[in-house]
Amino acid sequence: MNRHTSESSPTVPVALVVSELLGGGAEQSMSMLHQHLYQNGYPTLLIALNSDSRRETPNDLIITLARKKMSGLFSIFSTFVRYRKVLRGSQVKTVVLNCELAELIGSVATPRGLKIITVEHTSRPWVGRRLVGLFARTLLEVRGVHWITVNAAEPRVWPFQRVARVIRNPISVQTGELHGELRIAFVGRLSKDKRPDLVARVAKSLQIPADFFGTGHLLAELKSFWSSQLISFFGFVENVWELVPQDSLVIVPSAYEGDGRVVAEAIARGNPLLLADNEDLRRFSLPERNYFLNELDLEEKLFEAKKTRSWMSFVAPAEIRDELIELRDIKIIGDQWLSLLDEPKKN
Repeated sequence: MNRHTSESSPTVPVALVVSELLGGGAEQSMSMLHQHLYQNGYPTLLIALNSDSRRETPNDLIITLARKKMSGLFSIFSTFVRYRKVLRGSQVKTVVLNCELAELIGSVATPRGLKIITVEHTSRPWVGRRLVGLFARTLLEVRGVHWITVNAAEPRVWPFQRVARVIRNPISVQTGELHGELRIAFVGRLSKDKRPDLVARVAKSLQIPADFFGTGHLLAELKSFWSSQLISFFGFVENVWELVPQDSLVIVPSAYEGDGRVVAEAIARGNPLLLADNEDLRRFSLPERNYFLNELDLEEKLFEAKKTRSWMSFVAPAEIRDELIELRDIKIIGDQWLSLLDEPKKN
């Protein structure tokens, strides 16, 4: 299968712009939407701004812009120029910007006349870079951007408090094998805000096997410090739930979350799970037993679950699972996106 990886002229109406191909929930959701729209006769162009990685896709309309050997301002400038060239030489009428890098590049480099949709995937946008975020979002606001959020609990987007349309991220529901013994799974980006080190410390303290699935700037550090026969790091795995047993205890210790796609997929799949007790993860409305206040609280819950072999008690109630699966169905999400894409550009 040939892949479209240069700046030639695709003839598709919509470009989905993400930070990278092998990313987290935002990137996986856009990839899933990309495939769904293509399969239903509505092909899209998927643009990854800072990744040269490849993966199987349902068509050849995929472009990666930044080159690994570039760095700093030169890399940003090169991506800016190549992104603009791609869109100017195409039939694209609408661009969908996902996350901060896409917002920054898209706010400056998207050619005039195109419809712009920005998707808010986090509860703390532009944290630590608020001035850059204010600049990018001011430009987008002037361009008449359509604001979308995946979080129904936060329909207003920073900094202008514009009311955004809510379109949740889709999920896939997969079953898996049972392991039969207590095993921990961490699925997500390996970054400070996701707190993977907390899971590693507790796993080592209690001598519970732990599997980490994901990549990020902490990967090398975590592997060098924690990797052992007990704790394994798999890096990015596209179909991660194929490797996670259905009775693995999924732990989500994030300091904050946007959509919480990993949580949604674990609930839908029927995995037991424990979540950090914060406002973002409380949105899933799980029973009190599924939340932990701090590292000590998590360790106590795991110690008891290991001793009594009761970790399956952390599976979400059936009514929560059924409602979530219905809300996150790709057919419903796809129809919502088609309705938005068919709307005229704002003046």
